[in-house]
Amino acid sequence: MRAHLDPLHGGEDGAGWPFGGTLRHAPLVRRLLAVDGVLAVPRLSFTVDGVRLPACTDHAIGPHELVWPERPLLIPAGDPP
Repeated sequence: MRAHLDPLHGGEDGAGWPFGGTLRHAPLVRRLLAVDGVLAVPRLSFTVDGVRLPACTDHAIGPHELVWPERPLLIPAGDPP
């Protein structure tokens, strides 16, 4: 997630995460599913400025703001059967 949301090298095209770039649920899930060993993303939620946002939805960011993932937390669900 840090690499994808990086303001200089992130984003879908690697040109940097844009100012005001909306956090879109589907592309972020696709990005996670591209990681070796990730089989499913049953829930994806964000905490912004200490406030947990609704899971599995898009989130608008202010036009002059950037996302900076300070502490991404990925919780593995366990080994596949």
